[in-house]
Amino acid sequence: MLTKKNRVWAAAALLTVAGGMTSCLKNNNDITPQRQTAKVLVLNVSSNTVPASFYDNGQKVSQDGATIGFNFMALYSAFGGAHTFELRKASGDSVIVSSNVTLDSTLYYTHIIYNNPARSITILNDLTTASQTKINIRCLNLSPAPADSLVDFYIGNEKIDSNRAYMGMSELAYATKFTQFTNFSVNNSIYVKRKGTNEVLANNNTLKTIGYFSAGGVYTIYFAGTPGSTGTDKLMVDAVPSYY
Repeated sequence: MLTKKNRVWAAAALLTVAGGMTSCLKNNNDITPQRQTAKVLVLNVSSNTVPASFYDNGQKVSQDGATIGFNFMALYSAFGGAHTFELRKASGDSVIVSSNVTLDSTLYYTHIIYNNPARSITILNDLTTASQTKINIRCLNLSPAPADSLVDFYIGNEKIDSNRAYMGMSELAYATKFTQFTNFSVNNSIYVKRKGTNEVLANNNTLKTIGYFSAGGVYTIYFAGTPGSTGTDKLMVDAVPSYY
């Protein structure tokens, strides 16, 4: 079990990983009331296939025997302050990717592991740009397609974002804000199409994590995967909550 240090896995807010795999989180059974923690959604869409574990400030916080693969997601609660998030090989503990962040215990974040070789970044979920009466969405293109391969995002048949290029570290660092929408004629399906065409690159009509887009909700839609792949890391699109 974890000792009581400066982080705890969220015990009551586990998410189901796309594809049916459940998130491999350790629970903290200390019944002592916890002080306020930052909320971090951990999302791995790197096509790196090495079995991996998640570490925070040198301490392993994913379950023994469980690995973090493509399209893994889980909620994590961490005390405010400086953190080093690492993905390490499940055997040998060698670091696959590492990044540093200073968390505010009152805020919400999304920690993204992407690309191959893997890169990682923790993005603020800027809830000051969200509305309690609108549907709040940001779109991230995490698929390492050629630079000229721009994409459009749709919910149902309504375009919500266009000309979105693959996002590097600098673009992701500023992808903190959300755009407001009143409603959608179809609120439970997402399509990613090649810019200015009807060519569907990925779609999702079963949003297992969020169910559907609703007023007051805050969401991150992400497009990921390797162009041309037919394996686990094939092109895909999904949505996760950014306020929970």
